[in-house]
Amino acid sequence: MKDMAPTLSIIIPSFNTAALTRSCLQSILTRPGRTTIEIIVVDNGSRDGTVELIRRELPQVTVIAEPVNRGYGAACNLGAGHAHGEFLLFLNSDTQMLDGTLDSIAEAFRREPSPAAVACRPARAGSWTRMDIRPGVALSCRRCGQASVF
Repeated sequence: MKDMAPTLSIIIPSFNTAALTRSCLQSILTRPGRTTIEIIVVDNGSRDGTVELIRRELPQVTVIAEPVNRGYGAACNLGAGHAHGEFLLFLNSDTQMLDGTLDSIAEAFRREPSPAAVACRPARAGSWTRMDIRPGVALSCRRCGQASVF
């Protein structure tokens, strides 16, 4: 029996941010909610052990290791090409998830008839900026050819 596609494909470009990426991934994995997810980290040639750390500590995360830094946009596109989810969620490696955020993002996408993007509003928590979706934050704009979450 074939597995169902996840609701969200979470794509995280990284470059020499091993500790931040680990923290970001742990914040996602400890707050799964009802939304099915897959996580793809696209590493842009890090030399700080990011790839090895993720493969060792978080084997459920897909890692694409690029030999050089091709930039954030190229990493997002590469990750999107490997994604199986209904919706794409692009995150910076320093993002921290709050409880219920992934469910809110999925619900915001489904609430709109033709969503092209859903925006997150930063919620300050100490020195971190945490991303949180709140009612009324969903944006529907003309089709840009790609579904993505900012």
